[in-house]
Amino acid sequence: MKSKLILLCVLSVLNTSAQRQADAILVGNSFFSIPAAAPNANSVLTFDDTSFVSENAATPMVMSNFYSSASYADKQGNILFESNGWRLINSFGEVLSYKLWHDDINWPGGSPDTTRVDLTRGPLFLPDPSDSNRVYLFYGEYVTNQPTQTLGFARLDVRFCYALLDIPTQSLISKDHIILDEITALSDMVALRHGNGRDWWIYKPSTRSNRYYRGLLSVNGLSEFELYTVPDMQGREQAYTMTHFTQDGSMMAHFSTYQAKYCQRLDVDRCTGNLSNPRETDLNPMFRSAEVANFILSPDGSKMYGYRLNYNDSTYLRGNYQYDFESDSLALLTQQGTLLFMSPNYKELYFFAKVIDENSTQYFLGAIQQPDSLGNMTNVNEQKYPIINLPVMLAAPNFANYRLGPLTGSECDTIGSVTVGAWIEENLAELTVFPNPSRDKLHIRFTQPTKSKAHLYVINVIGQIVYQAPIENEYTSLDAFALGLNSGIYTVHVHNAKQKLVRKWVLNY
Repeated sequence: MKSKLILLCVLSVLNTSAQRQADAILVGNSFFSIPAAAPNANSVLTFDDTSFVSENAATPMVMSNFYSSASYADKQGNILFESNGWRLINSFGEVLSYKLWHDDINWPGGSPDTTRVDLTRGPLFLPDPSDSNRVYLFYGEYVTNQPTQTLGFARLDVRFCYALLDIPTQSLISKDHIILDEITALSDMVALRHGNGRDWWIYKPSTRSNRYYRGLLSVNGLSEFELYTVPDMQGREQAYTMTHFTQDGSMMAHFSTYQAKYCQRLDVDRCTGNLSNPRETDLNPMFRSAEVANFILSPDGSKMYGYRLNYNDSTYLRGNYQYDFESDSLALLTQQGTLLFMSPNYKELYFFAKVIDENSTQYFLGAIQQPDSLGNMTNVNEQKYPIINLPVMLAAPNFANYRLGPLTGSECDTIGSVTVGAWIEENLAELTVFPNPSRDKLHIRFTQPTKSKAHLYVINVIGQIVYQAPIENEYTSLDAFALGLNSGIYTVHVHNAKQKLVRKWVLNY
């Protein structure tokens, strides 16, 4: 099969555990063939907690489109998996799946080597909270020219699915698991740490700006997704959307690039997953109606950043710009650059730049070094880090903030230190719950060789503590009816000085 060379961006951000040491982004020039054996076809950019660290320009990983991608890396910054929501590859350049989607959805470009996947915020990798050897890959499935009553022929997802991957073998376990078969906004699945510091809230925007499909990925698996309507918020039509969280997870910003352009900023409750206090900003004067504009949020949520194309119109800025929500001011920061993306450590915003002289062309990773500051105080350095490749970037990477920990002192912080699959197995204690499933009462047997103090927690599927008490005897019984518990899935946690044990409990009246 004949290869076609094209300059494009394969931009991806890792996903691993909260105790990360490094983050990585895959960028570069890619072939419409897999694998790409030529050195320097792609580069892996690695970051630590404070800054950009290094570039590895010899990687066999390559994707065949230039829209938003995502990747999964270990804590040393070695990328293990990469996906554009269509293909899935591992660090050896092996194609684990040319087509993640169901067979009844055609190749968008007609064949595997001409596929262009239009994604505004890409697929998303998340670690399995119940098994440190597995990772979830969430992706949307869209069809072109999908008519709806209100959105005409905008591209929309017709399914929302996930695949499961095995980390030690870098292999695909399964795919095509349907989460939703309702029509939703194109791509743009995002995730936020639950207040316990372990689980993940997952949001998928609907076709209305005030509605989100929301689910929880926890030790109990993936919950059913519910349609959540934000109170006191107007439901505008939307299709191509981009959603970001602030660094501390306290606010979500949502931007629709389809026709009318509005930005909604919402407060987030990491314990319940609820969204509230909507603030809407009309950004229509900044954009043309047909433009699919880039949107990046500053770490504290006070600014938005983007890249403007040159439409030969003096009222439109070319280059990287900043909009300040408080002052309603727009500032052009640099005309040298490409689409911006946030560094995985939330320290800087990056763009790609080049310097051409008579003898050579040099490529750089430019940086907005103070992204929470206003205007010129952002301290832009267009040539901060020399790099090898200069990709053309049309969409920012999709990644979750793995450094975000538990909400200290909150009602859902009690299991913040629990990491299933990483407990010390020394047979110091034993926890048994029975009968399971149960119809009313649950019996708990907890034995340990010493008399160290232990505490019992019962937690529901959204992370709320529904019962807690010290454990004073080997056997404890709970009356579900007396506690006012509804049928559903719960987890029973017992903590002592040396262990944290958990068991799944299914209550079915």
